[in-house]
Amino acid sequence: MAISGPFIYAIFIRHKAWHLSLSLAQLLWDMPAAAVLSYLPPSPIWLVLQSLYAQLMLLLLWESSNILFSAFVAQEPLRKGQLLSDESRDPNGTLLNGLQSKREVPKAFALWELVYISHCSERRRKLIFEDIDRTGGSAWEQVRSACLGLVLSISDRITQFQSPPNPSSRQQLVNVETLPRLSAPLRQDPILSKPLPLISNRAKIESNFGAIAKSYGQQHSPFLFPRTKQIINITRNKLLTPETEDQLLRITPASLRPSFDGYLMWILNSSFGWPFRQRFDRIIRSIVFESPDGQFGQIVDAIDVLSALTVASLEEDKFGKVAKDVALLIQTYGATISVIEAFVASVPVHWTDTEFKSREVVEVDTVLAFLKSGLKEMLCSFSEYAKDLGISEQEIHQAKKIS
Repeated sequence: MAISGPFIYAIFIRHKAWHLSLSLAQLLWDMPAAAVLSYLPPSPIWLVLQSLYAQLMLLLLWESSNILFSAFVAQEPLRKGQLLSDESRDPNGTLLNGLQSKREVPKAFALWELVYISHCSERRRKLIFEDIDRTGGSAWEQVRSACLGLVLSISDRITQFQSPPNPSSRQQLVNVETLPRLSAPLRQDPILSKPLPLISNRAKIESNFGAIAKSYGQQHSPFLFPRTKQIINITRNKLLTPETEDQLLRITPASLRPSFDGYLMWILNSSFGWPFRQRFDRIIRSIVFESPDGQFGQIVDAIDVLSALTVASLEEDKFGKVAKDVALLIQTYGATISVIEAFVASVPVHWTDTEFKSREVVEVDTVLAFLKSGLKEMLCSFSEYAKDLGISEQEIHQAKKIS
């Protein structure tokens, strides 16, 4: 592109840009008649070098921006050694507002900070567990609802994809009760006698020619002059040999299908066919995460937060608020794992996916790994209190089998 760009500019863009600039300049100044431009610039080699330099600088800008942003995101959400929400008068309220925000950036930063709190900040974990007098429920309940909503959204999207809504159910007629009719309905037939349609001479001519053409086309063997028939037969005998005619008669849509499929596969394998491929991993990611790269990071952070806070609550939750939700979390994790695995195994591979190798999708496997790891940690921590928490032995056995 760096080498071909200057030639594309010189052949297709340079003259149009010159004439446009000249016409605009003539509106303001008295410009002399300009000479005809050459197809190549005065120094084409210098133009190629400028194009190479500009594209190199653009590539360096993209790569450096990507590296710097990745390094920034990999850091801990701290400012001068403190969490971002610690600067607020109500740290938990600021954190909850970010979790409940409809915008993606505040929600992502809130989950990012929650991951750090659930693993590295005992003081803030205790502050969340002890914050029980808050509008809308305790701090833990609001954190659980926000994070569990992201996890449950996976099953909702998969269920919606597997059983799309019936369009007839949306169009329900609404019966509106009207007042009783006091008189007979109005007549719809014309009051005066129906006038005869006006037929012009042009319409009559078109009708006559149409009737003649239809009658001629419906004949089994249309009329041809003898000389015309003779010319057609001579041309047919010269162009079509008996072998060629026999081969043409054997051609059917089924016989053309293999060659057509070969050309189609060649186009799909080329760079021109890339936009038309429906890759298996992209289909799975667009359904599980709502878009190919939609909520992947938020879902992973939500699973990690729920698992870490639940395990830490054994020693830090004085009021036992988290223990009431352990059974719900274990059931949700197990059900989500089963739904994702069954869905990935059942989705058919689209015929345009010429690069399909396996059903492994990296992002989906990462979510499954976090779900199984969190489920295993909760089972190991709360297995002794299973009966008190309302978890049956069958559920424990099934959860251990899944994880």
